[in-house]
Amino acid sequence: MNLVPFILGVPETTARLAQACPLPNAVVLDVLQPETLPFYQLLNAGNQMAFGGLGMPAWVQLDCCTLPTAMVGFAVARADVPPQVMDGLTRHVSRVFGAQAALALAPHHGLVPVSEYTALHTFDASRVVGFSLFSVLGTKGLGLRTKALALACYGARTQVGMTQYNNSAVRTHALLGPLRITHAVAPPHSRPQETFVYTLEVPPREHLARLASGDVVVPPQDLPTTQEIPVEEPAQAAATVVALLQAGRRVHVVTPGLLTRDNKTYMALHVD
Repeated sequence: MNLVPFILGVPETTARLAQACPLPNAVVLDVLQPETLPFYQLLNAGNQMAFGGLGMPAWVQLDCCTLPTAMVGFAVARADVPPQVMDGLTRHVSRVFGAQAALALAPHHGLVPVSEYTALHTFDASRVVGFSLFSVLGTKGLGLRTKALALACYGARTQVGMTQYNNSAVRTHALLGPLRITHAVAPPHSRPQETFVYTLEVPPREHLARLASGDVVVPPQDLPTTQEIPVEEPAQAAATVVALLQAGRRVHVVTPGLLTRDNKTYMALHVD
């Protein structure tokens, strides 16, 4: 399966990101061109499949992702998309954009997005807020490759993120380095008691490039696990971290991020 890197946004942004792309032959798509609409809708459908009730509305994808920044990920030829995955994407396109949009996918034989990550720059140009990491394929390591690809394109040195305590993506996020939990809960979030805010010191560009290319080279991490907390009940996990932070402790999520033992899932932490 040939994975093709893509950058979806407006030319003012995508041209600069493409120059920083660590992989060759990235496909750059102008989000406002009519011929890009099927790709845009399929990308939204992938996000919907991955995040369920937290799926991204189409207007957010335009207003907050592809106009001010760009969505970065991998796409494949339609013929390489497993039928069940394509069926699922088509159903979500029908639900979000209408039956006519789903029917219009029939003649679409271009690329189909299968993974994606988005980040917005802050007033500090090297600091980004990242979100929407997903992959609709079971390809091992595709999420890590996608996030590494995007962070390299953005030129990020620090990444701020939000995720849920029991979200399997924690494993991927932690592979890029220790996640320092800055806020154990996120009151404005749709799931405030399940969500924490973290910062990641992004690995050097050469590490990101190797990860994006599929080389399984995880940057060395110096922080060992000192505590494991159960995450089946995210609010209880949050309460544990709240207490640690209130006691003046520093809390990092470290590899493997989440681990399963005796049919229970735990988060690996370094607490100092």
